Amino acid sequence: MLIVVGILLAWGFFSLPSYQNFQQANDLQMTFNLIINIATRAQTKSQSIEGDSSWGVKILTNEIILFKGVNYDARDVSADEKTKFSATITVSPGLEVVFNKLTGYPSATVTATLTNGLNQTKIFSINERGAIY
Repeated sequence: MLIVVGILLAWGFFSLPSYQNFQQANDLQMTFNLIINIATRAQTKSQSIEGDSSWGVKILTNEIILFKGVNYDARDVSADEKTKFSATITVSPGLEVVFNKLTGYPSATVTATLTNGLNQTKIFSINERGAIY
């Protein structure tokens, strides 16, 4: 019985770093997908002229905000949709993009790098025609 417990403890000890690496890689992919989904929602809301307004996305430390308005500072705070993401992920530079009503074109092209604690990265971009990738 002690040998079996010892083997299980050793297996758990050696498996923990692999699990942590997997978790951080997963957090990076999930955050990347989350940003794409929220940016796409903002673009769709702008194209459909929901609330007779433009919609945008702002990324703060560990939080993504879908907002209604011509920019983040002049937004309609009551329409904010806030979503948290893993504290192990950093986004640089910070991101703010607003999509034009009807066309869905972004106010500017955007490229941001998402990085996890293992220094793995993913690049998020929105081009001048509004393609989000």
